[in-house]
Amino acid sequence: MIGTLTVFQWMDSLEDEHTQALFHFPEPDLMDELLKLYFFHVNMFAPILHRPTFEGDIKSGLHLRDPDFGGVVLLVCALASRFSYDRRVLVKGETNWHSAGWNWFKQVSDVSRATRHP
Repeated sequence: MIGTLTVFQWMDSLEDEHTQALFHFPEPDLMDELLKLYFFHVNMFAPILHRPTFEGDIKSGLHLRDPDFGGVVLLVCALASRFSYDRRVLVKGETNWHSAGWNWFKQVSDVSRATRHP
């Protein structure tokens, strides 16, 4: 058919590998906890994300295939880290809680800086 793009499952692997190499996400149990914290502490007062859709997209692995969505997930994790008592949200080797979420925020900041046009 004209105008129809066929996408084969094996073609998705290129995007998966790119995004997975680009971003490092929290461990699944920590990400689940951070999502709960985000929707309880942040989204409740600034309802930007639709929780069922967002969580469904994460369960489907969209954050591993789509760098833009992956960046949003990392920023959600960074914001939620401010409400967490889990030491894994801290910068490795750091004990200062002001570093909470920095690991995830910095990844998005670095990618944004690298892709900016002069």
